[in-house]
Amino acid sequence: MIKRPLSDSPLTAEERVFAEAHHNLMYRYMRIHDLDIEEWYDRLIIAYLNSVKKYLRYEKLQSLKFEQVFFRTLDNARSNYWRDLNRYKRCPEGGIWSIEGMEAINNNEAEADDCDFYNLLKDDRISLNDIVIDSLYTSALIDELEKEQYKKIVLLLIEGYSGKEISNMLHISYGRYSRYIAEIKDIILMCIG
Repeated sequence: MIKRPLSDSPLTAEERVFAEAHHNLMYRYMRIHDLDIEEWYDRLIIAYLNSVKKYLRYEKLQSLKFEQVFFRTLDNARSNYWRDLNRYKRCPEGGIWSIEGMEAINNNEAEADDCDFYNLLKDDRISLNDIVIDSLYTSALIDELEKEQYKKIVLLLIEGYSGKEISNMLHISYGRYSRYIAEIKDIILMCIG
């Protein structure tokens, strides 16, 4: 028998009644940790329901107060959220350009020291990752890519994966990945040039 994660199983009638009776703990938790209710409620509600399921399904936990299980579960959920936000794939090396900055470049409103988007593409020191993430034309550029493999690479770059991660995920050598990157860069240059 395959065990399903707690979040995949529906609440029993007993768990629903228990969850309703202790729902005020959600607001207490957010107030204690000074969390915006509108922002955090949806992020923490699944963890809350999982804490109810854990508490009622595992007899060992019933020797504790529900609040202990609840606070520990929500602390873990909040910690996991921040950990996931700071993962490498979500923090590209070159940072992220703002849309306003890209519009200024496209409208020639940028300062004289700034270079335009086309010159950035021609600069070999700028990685394709930086170009694709920051481009206002990403979806249009993806449509121009004929090979499905190219589209996958660009979409994975947008998600923040590194070249090594992408080559492993697509089961291609890093050398082939590098050749694809050069070809994609040439296609992009032709599209905007």
